[in-house]
Amino acid sequence: MVEVTGDYNTFNNVHFQGIASTNPAAATGARSLLLTDAGENEFNNCVIGIDTVTRTAANASLELTGSCPRNIFRHCLFPVYTSDAGALWVKADTGNCYERFLMFEDCMFTNASLGSSTVMTVGMDLSTTGNGQVYFKNSRWYGATDLTNTVTNLIQDSPTFDTNDQGLMTVHANS
Repeated sequence: MVEVTGDYNTFNNVHFQGIASTNPAAATGARSLLLTDAGENEFNNCVIGIDTVTRTAANASLELTGSCPRNIFRHCLFPVYTSDAGALWVKADTGNCYERFLMFEDCMFTNASLGSSTVMTVGMDLSTTGNGQVYFKNSRWYGATDLTNTVTNLIQDSPTFDTNDQGLMTVHANS
């Protein structure tokens, strides 16, 4: 696991594997990337997580804890392969964990559920009191029943995002 505790960092083309062997994959506290009181960081073209090891516990690829204002993830991939429906792409469920805003721009959240990975119940465990908004801009997700446990502070540009419609996709055929 990589833990970031500082502010104003930029990470380009980094693969945060973290949960890359059997022992951490079986630990509920395992993370690939942990932001603790870390703000105004940028993650560009990064991979957060891994899908070559089966996660057998309810752990998270990314967790934000403490006050984590204004973090941005651009063009990032969040891969998961799990046998536990409680696994998460993102855990941000305490106090000011996404203070001001948390942005995911052009990101892909994927769970290999067509390749025998277990479908996750939710992809993101978000606080209803995160003291900011979670922006989900031009990003896609697959392999979870719902994107989040709450849409209270979620702002996204996809046509469906509430817990009744999560996962709905319309494919138009050419006539």
